[in-house]
Amino acid sequence: MTAQSLLEEIKGLPVADRRDILIALAESLPLTGILDTVKTMEARWDVKASGGAPPAITPPTSNVEVEVKEQTEFTLVVKEVNATSKIQVIKAVREFTSLDLKAAKTLLETLPATIKAKISREEAEKGRAAIEAAGGVTEIV
Repeated sequence: MTAQSLLEEIKGLPVADRRDILIALAESLPLTGILDTVKTMEARWDVKASGGAPPAITPPTSNVEVEVKEQTEFTLVVKEVNATSKIQVIKAVREFTSLDLKAAKTLLETLPATIKAKISREEAEKGRAAIEAAGGVTEIV
């Protein structure tokens, strides 16, 4: 089916149905596509769509509830390790993760290194304290 034949079919529908189709098509476009379409209509029909319209983005009002989900899972990342304290950091990582010596050493060879993921804030802070006390620089994300 071509666009022209589809257009001919739509023209035969009642006005309310054509309006619903137009709205459904607009909802399927990205915002930039809608703005481009409005500009094209304004140019073609020599009109302005902005007359008296409210701003496109309005701040939330007091009667609108915004639900903010609190982060419950964290990831502990080692960002830096001083060459002089590398052995102590490896020991701290081993203790925190229960990795063997080789695995902990391999983990810290490429930084930043994720030490543990999907952990509680308390556990991440505990690991951070131990690794930073050993001489590493960490980040909790």
